[in-house]
Amino acid sequence: PNLINNIVSSIGNMMIMIFAVLFFAFFFLKERGRVTSFILSIVPDGTEGKMSQTMTKTSHLLSRYVIGLLIQMSVIFTFTLVLLLSFGVDNAFLTATVVALLNIVPYIGPLMGGVMIVIFTMLGGIGQAEMLSTTLYVLGGFLFIQLFDNFISQPIIFSSSVKAHPLEIFAVTLIGGTLMGIIGMIVAVPLYTLVRIIAKEFFWEFK
Repeated sequence: PNLINNIVSSIGNMMIMIFAVLFFAFFFLKERGRVTSFILSIVPDGTEGKMSQTMTKTSHLLSRYVIGLLIQMSVIFTFTLVLLLSFGVDNAFLTATVVALLNIVPYIGPLMGGVMIVIFTMLGGIGQAEMLSTTLYVLGGFLFIQLFDNFISQPIIFSSSVKAHPLEIFAVTLIGGTLMGIIGMIVAVPLYTLVRIIAKEFFWEFK
């Protein structure tokens, strides 16, 4: 019961965070002209050009990052849905959706998704002789999906979207998780992208 409560609580917190991000993003995009004008009005004189370029590049790379994230989630959702439907797991569509959303959290999210898949597979097969073997097959298929995502799709998608080396992304994610937990792991790559753009624009003269 404690494990299920923790999973449900984590999923609830993530849903609230996703809603908050989408809510703020909508109004920031709707009023993006005002936001840009406000930022340019408070920066020191003579830096408006660099700041404008920084905001343009940040917007471009973060848009690519979000698109890459959506592509990754779509890949996870499709593969997981096919896996669950192949073994007749109940609520396959809902489970695959939640697993794809949990995959936003690096390393911890896939672990939570795997636990949820195992629980739902076992609950759906209670009383059946092949319950254990079906659960093991589903778990093995999900591990294969995660290996494919971690070593092939994720490095290719994220390295091309934010133009960073996969090793950079891995290190930054670990640092974010160490400093701020799950939230830090989620925002690590966007924050790193922003910091890198600012450094290139304002400190290009340093080696």
